[in-house]
Amino acid sequence: MKIIFYGFGEINRIIAKKALERNYTIHGAIDIKPELINKDIGEIIGKEKLGVKVHKKLEEAIKEEKPDLVIHATSSFLNITYNQIIECVKNKLSVISTCEELVYPFIKYPSLAKELEKEIKKNNVRVLAIGVNPGFVMDSLPIFLSTVLNRIEHIYIKRSINASKRRQSFRNKIGIGLTKDEFEESVNMKRITGHVGLTESLGLISTALAMNYDEIYETKPIPILSKNKRVVGIKIYGKLLYKSKEVILLEFIASEKNRDTDTIKITGEPNITVSIRGGIPGDDATANIILNSIKPFLNLQEGLRTVLDLLKLHYS
Repeated sequence: MKIIFYGFGEINRIIAKKALERNYTIHGAIDIKPELINKDIGEIIGKEKLGVKVHKKLEEAIKEEKPDLVIHATSSFLNITYNQIIECVKNKLSVISTCEELVYPFIKYPSLAKELEKEIKKNNVRVLAIGVNPGFVMDSLPIFLSTVLNRIEHIYIKRSINASKRRQSFRNKIGIGLTKDEFEESVNMKRITGHVGLTESLGLISTALAMNYDEIYETKPIPILSKNKRVVGIKIYGKLLYKSKEVILLEFIASEKNRDTDTIKITGEPNITVSIRGGIPGDDATANIILNSIKPFLNLQEGLRTVLDLLKLHYS
């Protein structure tokens, strides 16, 4: 199994290390950062030289031989990653991506999803986006847990993250250290995005469990302030409503003072509550999910796939 990495930042470097441990063949990587271009991938990830390097363009990386799969990790936003995915598809390459908005693109980007699906089928390949969240903690896991219920009235999912343990890029993304005014300005300018994926998780759950809804929405990031009025974290909520009644509530909270915990509470018949102490780690779990998805992904029918194509057991 030969893999190319599209984007060679932190996530794909972690995946590359684990891929080598699992005896996958790294065929190359693509990245636009000048300091990475032409460098040996093995050296970048702290291993011995592999004899394969980082290229600036996909066409350079696949010039001599095409890989079996592209693992794509460049951005959370589909309007940014769309052309990158299309480039792979037009070269008849199947793709597993970490792009959060591609995990379930049919709510935010129905037109783009339709165009992408058309191009994917035209080239007889597969595309899937998946990760720890969205893709697992706040959607796939509760969907699977729903299997034991006879009736569902309400679903509440909370992901609580200790931001002090996260890499600096994550801390910047949630505005750690800013004043409230600086935070709000950064949110309005989209320099701070917080967590991306609540809408996608709501879409996955409602589709899997055949839930009717009138509205799906998520709030803007809400700052958590310290005593000296500096941002120490954020909260974001996602809701699914039907006939003005809340059916699903998602709560994402990341703060320097939080404990890492994931909680799923499904009210119905019976009621169940599952709490994961210590939480499910972000980057490491995403890397494992990507690698564990490869074999079942390659057995799927061609097209724009979602995690629901891999997850068949749930409430119905």
